[in-house]
Amino acid sequence: MFHDIHHRNWFPFVLGFLSLLLLLFVVWAIVSKNSSEVINEGSTITFEQYQTSARLALGDFQNRYETDTYWEARLALVSEVEQNLLALRVPAEGRAVHFELVSAMELLKQGLSGEPNKLEEGQTRLQKVLSENSWLQK
Repeated sequence: MFHDIHHRNWFPFVLGFLSLLLLLFVVWAIVSKNSSEVINEGSTITFEQYQTSARLALGDFQNRYETDTYWEARLALVSEVEQNLLALRVPAEGRAVHFELVSAMELLKQGLSGEPNKLEEGQTRLQKVLSENSWLQK
């Protein structure tokens, strides 16, 4: 009874379809990666723009840090400012200052989390960077 029915083998068609999908995915991944690199390279930032962004990221950090008496509040403030700094785009001429700011925040964070020598080092480093870059305090 079933000897007259021809059984079709769909495996070559399924394999061809999946291969085509894989090829399209690889091409899409390469094209989207290249286009995002072009976008990132095309949008440069000037040192003046960085200065403004860094001042905004720091905000009123010094006053808020000194008025907060609880270490938890200070830790939250330092973490917030550090995240704001890390989100900034930095031009080549601002990298050293930016590194010092982020490093100081990280040391403050470690110090507030229980390493007192790091706290003092972070405070010293922050004061040094602020005194050497008066534009941060405007």
